[in-house]
Amino acid sequence: MKSFGRWPHAVALIVLVGTLAGCGTASGAGSSSAPSTSAAVASASLPAGGTLLADAGIEHGPDGFSVPTGLVTEQVIDQSNVVTLVVDEEQGAILEAYLRQNLTAMGFEITGDVTGSLLFAAPGWEGAYTSGGGVAGMTLRRDPGSFSSPG
Repeated sequence: MKSFGRWPHAVALIVLVGTLAGCGTASGAGSSSAPSTSAAVASASLPAGGTLLADAGIEHGPDGFSVPTGLVTEQVIDQSNVVTLVVDEEQGAILEAYLRQNLTAMGFEITGDVTGSLLFAAPGWEGAYTSGGGVAGMTLRRDPGSFSSPG
């Protein structure tokens, strides 16, 4: 579901989430096929009420990472080094609650926690969630030490 009336808010949120996670750019889906690298995340079991990113059509997220089943996204960025999901405020509340309840079970440690925002990490990955202005977003970024970009 896309909401063009919220497009400026979505762009601002993508930039904010990308900045929190240390991402330099947020462009369209990438065509690089870098292997996924996170044994700790891959060995985690699927939490109840969750859908694996891979089963939701996200190619470049951490193995074993899930989101709430039925999550409706407004924008998706799926690149070899970063995945960003932008959702509306209602879906954001559902996503935040799901992350708070399940990040540890998915092999992630919460490293920063303020109402409406989370920072989290697992071997090979860093993540951020934030909300505001009627939209919310989550970014998962490969740890720079675990990813080598072409070039």
